[in-house]
Amino acid sequence: SIFEARYCLDELHADGVGLMTHYGGMYLGDQRLDELMAELDGRGALAVMHPTQPAVMVPDVNEEIPVPAFEYFVETTRAFLNMVQNDTFTRYPNIKWVIPHAGAFLCVLADRFESFALMLRFADPDRRADIMEDMVHVYYDVAGFSEQKQVEMLLRNVDASHLLYGSDTPYTDIAACVGQAEALENTEKLTAAQKQMLFSDNAKALLPKLR
Repeated sequence: SIFEARYCLDELHADGVGLMTHYGGMYLGDQRLDELMAELDGRGALAVMHPTQPAVMVPDVNEEIPVPAFEYFVETTRAFLNMVQNDTFTRYPNIKWVIPHAGAFLCVLADRFESFALMLRFADPDRRADIMEDMVHVYYDVAGFSEQKQVEMLLRNVDASHLLYGSDTPYTDIAACVGQAEALENTEKLTAAQKQMLFSDNAKALLPKLR
């Protein structure tokens, strides 16, 4: 993985790397990935997370519901919490993380998670485990029908400067992507300044060569 990251960044001059929420059940906060995280941190690299099917699926429950409809959101939330629990964001603060789908369930459950993180910190004073601080630290793409509720709720926890437009192609049909973009363009839940930040300014700040 380190070899591939170096090749992509140094030889192909990629803007960043893409990481799935887990690899064979090994989530991104796992200590076995520490050397990779250290490599990305030393470079101040951009790392875009995307969910995949859970390592373990509960049989005969939601088999008629497509995996992306629900399980992807669970996966993103689970991976983020795994990283909070293992202080990944604190130990590797220079990685510029992009979390998909407006943070999935994070904006709804952040306060609940924080009450349990408080217990972790009480049990171990050397532990950070601060979900609120970690949420502020990362960036979020708003792909995937986020205009209806998620963006508005996410802005209660993070600044508009950390929102990025995401089309969700090729996972979502292009017609639906266009409809989602139009919903964000026309929503009254964001100010004109916030829309400018989401669609353009934030990306230029994160990737200066886009200017």
